Amino acid sequence: MFNSILMIELRFLGITKWSMEKSTEHDDSFLQIPKRLRALFLCALALTKEINMDHIKALDKAKIALMSKADSAFFTTVCFSLKHIWDETIPTACTNGTEIRYNPKFFLSMNEHERVFVLVHEAMHVALLHITRLQGRNHQKWNMAADYVINLMLVDRG
Repeated sequence: MFNSILMIELRFLGITKWSMEKSTEHDDSFLQIPKRLRALFLCALALTKEINMDHIKALDKAKIALMSKADSAFFTTVCFSLKHIWDETIPTACTNGTEIRYNPKFFLSMNEHERVFVLVHEAMHVALLHITRLQGRNHQKWNMAADYVINLMLVDRG
């Protein structure tokens, strides 16, 4: 979560991965930046070494493609209300109702259409309250049934 928020805030400040790599603590122009912003800057530099910018660009393109669809206002609203997190510990993608986690290798292995499908699929779990309605049921069976229903709905939509 922190990584995503930090990268978004740095984009608004005009700070990119390239500009971070070109600046150092010993650079005079860098020392002109207020101390708090320098700390944020250095933290972001450390994080971007771990985050592949291709993941972020692929997710951004998928979000734009989702927004571009004619009847996607509902799905876009749900999707954009969630946090998007990269997580190499999961095999594909998942949601807990407040965030969507993606395995970066899985996400990059798909084409744009498939990425949009995954965004909408995970958003549908939230929209249909699958997490809340799970209650004491078997999580694995519940998730398989929910996936089946969502996939049928999305394939029918086109």
